[in-house]
Amino acid sequence: MEQGNNFNQEEIIENQELQPEANVSTNLVEENNNGEEFERRRHSIIIVVIALLAIAVGGFVIFDRFLRIEKTPPLKVETSEETPVKEASEYTFRYDNYNLTLLKEIDNWRDFYAIDIKTDNYETYDLYGRYTNDKTIKFATIERKPTSNFEYRSLDVEDGKIYYMIVSKESGPIFELEYIDFNNLADGAKRISGFMQTFKKDNLWQVNGKDAYHSSQIYVKDSDIFYTSYAENSLKKYNVKTEKSVIVIENISWFDYFIDKRNNYVYYQKEDKVYLADLNGKNVTRLKSAQYEGSNFWVRAYYNSMSVFGFSSEGVDSIDLYGYSLRNNDFIKIKESVHKYNIRYNNINMNTKYDNKILETFFIA
Repeated sequence: MEQGNNFNQEEIIENQELQPEANVSTNLVEENNNGEEFERRRHSIIIVVIALLAIAVGGFVIFDRFLRIEKTPPLKVETSEETPVKEASEYTFRYDNYNLTLLKEIDNWRDFYAIDIKTDNYETYDLYGRYTNDKTIKFATIERKPTSNFEYRSLDVEDGKIYYMIVSKESGPIFELEYIDFNNLADGAKRISGFMQTFKKDNLWQVNGKDAYHSSQIYVKDSDIFYTSYAENSLKKYNVKTEKSVIVIENISWFDYFIDKRNNYVYYQKEDKVYLADLNGKNVTRLKSAQYEGSNFWVRAYYNSMSVFGFSSEGVDSIDLYGYSLRNNDFIKIKESVHKYNIRYNNINMNTKYDNKILETFFIA
């Protein structure tokens, strides 16, 4: 035990004698260690900075390549070269007897004064609105299917809605009266089912032993739809609210009348004589100075709120344009040798270039 204690005591003394020299060595080691540690830290910091820069650059590349949000052009539908490219600003609807394409929005449709119907092939029909400043816009395309037709001879606009008919091609059982609401284009076309059934009863006829429906003009005024009945040979009106139909004037063919919705009158002809009545067919007046010569008489347009009509003209494919003055109870000449496409909003533009794609023009009351 004592030997062990002596050994420890000597060891302690020896260590005490060597302590100053040992401290110097230790300090050198610590300085060296501190230097190496500093270098290691400096290198670590540089590595971290480089890593952060790499991450930042890599992140920017990833962001730039995959996450950067850019303003993209309007979506377009891929089509063949023969078919015009349609932008995503249009609605497309597919129905049993036709397809319909509509703009998603029509600017200032209340400034339309007429609707032009154009076609290249009698299969696809484009509807253009004419603005009072003479600009035009294509707002709808109707593409018929093989067994149906778009009745381009009959169309009307009332209360922000455009009414049109889809019928059978040649003969057949198809008849639809539909409308597009300019204020709700996303709804597409709407049918008036009650009127459709009434019209079918009034206009059913046989063609080569098959059921078909006779044509008619369509005028819509408030809640009434004016049309002709082939079965009763008369002008009738159907009330959408009551779903009832009444005769307005008897012995009228489908192309022999015009509803002046702006002034609330019916103009019609019998035996080459022209008459004026109210919308109930009452208070009849004969227009003595009218020169009725068939379908060209019914221009169905307006000039300074007057209904205008076409009288015979010396020009080829032209008319002398007259307006009927309710104040004077007589016709007033507006312009000689006028083509229908020259009629503009409350003026006659004789320099208007003719568009041979226009099948029909409908003036809005």
